[in-house]
Amino acid sequence: TYHMPAPVTQASFCEFADLPSRDSLYPSRSLCVLQADYANIYSPDGSTIPLPLPSKPQRAWALNEGLIFQVEAKLDELGPSYYTIQSHPFSALNPLSLPGRILMVSRELPFILTYDDDTKRHSLHHVVKNETTISLRCVWIESDPSVACTSAFFAAPSSLDSHPNDMLLCLHTESLCQLRGFKVTPCASVVESLDYSVELDFTLPALSVVPIFATTLEASRSSSSSSS
Repeated sequence: TYHMPAPVTQASFCEFADLPSRDSLYPSRSLCVLQADYANIYSPDGSTIPLPLPSKPQRAWALNEGLIFQVEAKLDELGPSYYTIQSHPFSALNPLSLPGRILMVSRELPFILTYDDDTKRHSLHHVVKNETTISLRCVWIESDPSVACTSAFFAAPSSLDSHPNDMLLCLHTESLCQLRGFKVTPCASVVESLDYSVELDFTLPALSVVPIFATTLEASRSSSSSSS
C-alpha cells in the first residue's frame, strides 16, 4: 500500500527493460505517478524511484518500453517541453523535439500523433529507439489545415498474417470523422493509401472501434441468385 503525500494528477503503468523482472521473457511492469510538483516510479519490488524532471510534470505517455513526459515550459519556450526515459528510471532524461503538441502515443505501434497549432495540421511520427535515446522521424503530414481531433486511435486488421503492414488511423471531432489508411514498410516508411472523411449532421461525443464487415452489391446479388 502506498500513501501519496499530495493529490495524484495522473497514474499509468509502464515498462522498463533494465528493471528486475520475475519473468525473463517480459519486462517488469511499474507504476508511474504524477503529482503537482514531481513524478515517481513505483517498481514491482516496492521501491520508490523519484524522477529528476527539469520542471513540474504535466502529463506522461507510456511507450512499449519507457516514458515520454510533458513538463511545464520555461518562459523562453514557445511550445510544450517533452523528455523521454527509456530503459531504466535512472536513465538520463533526453529532450524530445516535436512540431506541436502530442495528441496520441501508441504502445502497440511505434507511432506518435501530433498537432501543430500554427499550421493547423496533424502529423505522424515513427518512434526510433537507439541504445540510450529516442528520436522521431516524421512519416506523414496532413495536406490541408484542419481542426485538432478530440480523439484518435489506430486499428489494424485482425488477420495480421495476411495484412502485416496495414493500419488505419482514425481522427475524430464532434462533427467530422476522418479515416486514413497507411501501409508500413519493413524500414518503417509509411505510404498513405486511403483518405476518407465523413461529415456528420449530428454531434458525436465519443467514438470506439467495432468490427466492420463489408461486401459488394454484386457479390450479394450473385449469392442470393445462386441460393434461389
